[in-house]
Amino acid sequence: MLDVTPEKKQFVRLSSISVRPFIFLTLAFFGPLLGRGVEAVTVGCCSIEPPPHLRSYLLGDSQDGVMAEPPGPGLLLLGGGADSPKALSEYALTQIPGGDALVLCITGDDSYNSWFFDELTSGVVSLNSTETIQLLGKNQPNLEYVACAINQAEFIFIAGGDQSIYVQDWQHSAIPELLLEAWNRGAILGGTSAGASLVCGWIYNRKGHPSVESRDLLESFDHPALNLTPPFIKHNVFSNVVVDTHYTERDRKLRLAAQVDLLSSVSGSNVVYGIGLDESSALYIDLHGKFKSVGEGNAYLHRFSNPEETWQNKKPELDSQQVHLILPNKEYRLETDRNFTKAKFH
Repeated sequence: MLDVTPEKKQFVRLSSISVRPFIFLTLAFFGPLLGRGVEAVTVGCCSIEPPPHLRSYLLGDSQDGVMAEPPGPGLLLLGGGADSPKALSEYALTQIPGGDALVLCITGDDSYNSWFFDELTSGVVSLNSTETIQLLGKNQPNLEYVACAINQAEFIFIAGGDQSIYVQDWQHSAIPELLLEAWNRGAILGGTSAGASLVCGWIYNRKGHPSVESRDLLESFDHPALNLTPPFIKHNVFSNVVVDTHYTERDRKLRLAAQVDLLSSVSGSNVVYGIGLDESSALYIDLHGKFKSVGEGNAYLHRFSNPEETWQNKKPELDSQQVHLILPNKEYRLETDRNFTKAKFH
């Protein structure tokens, strides 16, 4: 059971019309029994009513929390699986005392809310609110409420899923520009699994084909599901990078190598990189491109600097790229550091 202090009200809002009466009835009946100050509200941030099609879950105060100064801008990339509580707590949530955290997703529920609001910040800081908004589908007729929520948040986190669906649904909407505005005012942008790919660098996009894995690339890197979409958020940090997650657990070393080779062909950069994140791993990147591994799992860096070769005709070899282990809590810069540790795979 959540422990909410008396001065901190907890609001629960689910804006889908079809279930709202049941939610209100349930909360009205069980709220006093829970002893948590639970209220049902229909007016959200900035006093804007969430549109009927929008699933929105709010925990905390619906009004904007006041912070002296946003902590970023910065990027927090998580490798999927069991998200790193250490990374989320130390490099995002505890950096925004009294601030607002926002989770954007295309599927899922509000489970991040209580984890962010209570468990990861307990005894350290108090957040003003955490909110989860589900945005699925190309047609988002009213993004006014979403824009308000993004503008209020100091930490914006994109959940996992299928990045090709995220791109399909969000690419031509206002969301990338809203996230860029958040970055420019100093917010931390984070994501796990597919969400990590969206906030940083080029994006693997299967474009309707079954997802490609390393086993599909043993004979050739030329595969219909191997496609890259240009950076989703134009903050220009790690613009010559592609990120892949579940790196060791799903044996994606060769898949990332293929993406890096493709990136060398389509990006126009002489040197390109791939970042492979194991589950429970995390990478924090600051405004100037300095980065370090801050999670419990391993993070890897692929480096490729031979643009003369065309990726389609290249023999699939992991050894064609320099692959390095990103050591925990050691700061690096892509363009200047050469003190990486060569990765050893078993």
